[in-house]
Amino acid sequence: MISSPTSYQLHSSNEDLAAIQQRVKAFDWESFPDCEDWKLGPSKSFMKDLCRYWVDTYDWKATEARLNTLPHFRVDIDGLATHYVHLEHSDAPALLLLHGWPGSFMEFIEVAGHLRDKFELVIPSLPGYAFSAPPSSPMGPRAVARHFQRLMERLGHSSFFIQGGDWGSSIGAWMALDNPTSVLGLHLNLVSAHSDLMVAESSEERAYKIEQKRSFRREGAYYQVQATNPQSLAFAMMDSPVGIAAWIIDKIARWADVPLDNTGAPTLESRFSKDAMLDMIMLYLVTKCFASASWLYRGMFSEGSASLPPGSRITVPVGVAAFPDPAFPLPPRSLVAKGYSVIQWTDMPRGGHFAALEEPALLAEDFLTFASKITEQA
Repeated sequence: MISSPTSYQLHSSNEDLAAIQQRVKAFDWESFPDCEDWKLGPSKSFMKDLCRYWVDTYDWKATEARLNTLPHFRVDIDGLATHYVHLEHSDAPALLLLHGWPGSFMEFIEVAGHLRDKFELVIPSLPGYAFSAPPSSPMGPRAVARHFQRLMERLGHSSFFIQGGDWGSSIGAWMALDNPTSVLGLHLNLVSAHSDLMVAESSEERAYKIEQKRSFRREGAYYQVQATNPQSLAFAMMDSPVGIAAWIIDKIARWADVPLDNTGAPTLESRFSKDAMLDMIMLYLVTKCFASASWLYRGMFSEGSASLPPGSRITVPVGVAAFPDPAFPLPPRSLVAKGYSVIQWTDMPRGGHFAALEEPALLAEDFLTFASKITEQA
C-alpha cells in the first residue's frame, strides 16, 4: 500500500540541539591521545578546532530554514515513511537523484539548481536515512530499488532518468536491471554493482583489479564493520556527536579530491567550509539515523546483492562521469562496458567521491549531455 504524499517541514527541537551542544562541549580532549599526522584518522587539532566552531558559531537552525525553502514530502510505502524533495516541472522528463553514505539528499541541492529548469526532480532520503523512517530490519540495495520504483510510479512516472553515486549507483543499477522499460537512462559517478561479465582481460583491466583490492584494504574497515556488526559501532556513535563527526570527517578527508599540505594532511577547508561539513554531520545527529543508515551494508549481504546475478548486463543507456575518486577508483571503460551499456564516458578533470558536493556544475553538465543524447534518439 502507498499513501498519498503529504507536505513535510523539517524541525529540530531546541532540546535536541542543546543536548548535542552539551555532548560536544563535554568531550574530554585532555585524555584523548595525540596523533597529528592524520595517518590514524582525523587529527586531534583539526577535530578540536571544528568542535570549537561547532559550539561557538555554527547554526543548524539557519541550515534548516534554507532546507525548508524546498518542497519536502513524505509518503508511506508499505508501512515505511519515505522522505523526498520534489521539484515539479510540467512536460519535463523526471530524474531520480540517489545519494549514498555518509551523504544525504542535501548533496544534490546545488545540482538541482542546474537541472530544475529542464527536469522534474525527485530527491529521496534512503530508507533509514535523514527524514525517511528506518525499516524494521536491514534493507539491501535491491530492496531499496524496488522501494523507489514504487515511489516513482506513485508520483506518476512510468519512465525516468536516474543519477547516482555511492549507494545510489548500486540502487540505480538494480532499478535498471529489474525495470529496464522504466529507466530512460542511468548516469553514474561510481560503478559498484559489478557483473560477472566484467572479466579483466587487458593489462589495464588487470591493473585495475589489483588496485581495487589495495584500495579496499586501505579503506574497507568501515565497510566490514557496517556490513557485519553495525549495531556494535552504532551504540558508541549514537552516544557521541564527536564520534559521529570524526567518522564522517575521516571519509570526507580520504574520499574527496582534497589537496594535501606539506605534511601530508588534507586541507579540507580548501574544498569544504566548516558549515558544509557540519551540515553533513548534523543531519545524522538531528535525525538520530546513524544506526539505521549503516544497516544498508548488512542488508546488501543478507539479500546477496553485492553483485548482479550471474550473466546479467545493464541494457539501458548508461553514462559514466569518471571523477578521480582517490578511494574508490572507477574501472576502465572497457571493463564497465562488459556489464553496462555505456554510451557516454567522461574523464573528469577534478572532483572525488562526493561529486555532487564537490563539482555540482560538472556533474550536472555531464548529465545534461547524457540525457540529450537519449532524448535526441527517441
